Amino acid sequence: MSKTEIPANAPPAMAPTLHTAPHVTEAPGRGIIPNVSQHTAAMPLLYQLDAQPMEQVSELLQRQYLTGANATLVKWTAKKGATVPLHHHANEQITWITKGEAKSIRKGANTCSGPAIS
Repeated sequence: MSKTEIPANAPPAMAPTLHTAPHVTEAPGRGIIPNVSQHTAAMPLLYQLDAQPMEQVSELLQRQYLTGANATLVKWTAKKGATVPLHHHANEQITWITKGEAKSIRKGANTCSGPAIS
């Protein structure tokens, strides 16, 4: 096991935060919608996805992820021929394929997607 791999039974680690404050400038009257944006006094927590530990899911599949209260952001690195077991998500899933292509099977239908697929 390499230094970047995490054992399957390891407890989830806290995501590292940026060590410097985000660049914030004054924007009077902007970004606030009355009766909607009630969190204006809180600074956002910024995380670096690439700083997360790399989990070796299988021989051909790795992932890094951040988990919040209502969503999980995952960066998958898959080699040709990698497969992901059948699973489900409590929340909707958004996939952004930056290189190559992926085939998914949903409700009995095959879907092929990727940046080269039109």
